[in-house]
Amino acid sequence: MKNEKGFTLIELIAVVVILAVIMLIAVPNVVSTINKNKKESFIEDAKKFKAAVEAKITTDTSIEYPNTESVLVFTLKQVGKNELNESPYGTKYAEDASWVAVAKESKTVTSTESNGVQTKTYNQLVYYVHLVTCTTSNCDDSDYDARYGINFDPLDNIGTSDRYNMVVQAEDVDMVTDVPTYVKGKLGNKVVKMYKKK
Repeated sequence: MKNEKGFTLIELIAVVVILAVIMLIAVPNVVSTINKNKKESFIEDAKKFKAAVEAKITTDTSIEYPNTESVLVFTLKQVGKNELNESPYGTKYAEDASWVAVAKESKTVTSTESNGVQTKTYNQLVYYVHLVTCTTSNCDDSDYDARYGINFDPLDNIGTSDRYNMVVQAEDVDMVTDVPTYVKGKLGNKVVKMYKKK
């Protein structure tokens, strides 16, 4: 009688079952991490777009700052796409459907001082980013599942775990064709001016 060493069928099945359980646990975690990284990159691109508009406003002296009754809108095409060409999802950023609305808003800050409660009101520029992707350059595609976007967000909650909820997909992406009406609906009855290069 030979003494053959090897694995029995039961041992092989046990190894396969253990590997399957590990895969069931690991794959969703890996997919979730990849999705969070893509959203993080998308948010970083939105911040770059906002920074490009801030730079344009501060360096171009011909641009008239908005007042508390008006909003100034810049499209992605107008500020130059630079590195904002392809999204982390492999789709293109929409040049005309992506824009930043700049509004001057009043903010009230309350602080407690040694002489009592102090309330101060000041005006500041707020940059609302609307960044969307499409599979075609003019977003006339019907592939809604390939669309991603950040809908009219001032990017206030960038440092929180809720930031991933800013990036939406498919039918949740607002594909805006009439920017002035959309902005008025969000910010109230303000005069909306689309930036035009001089």
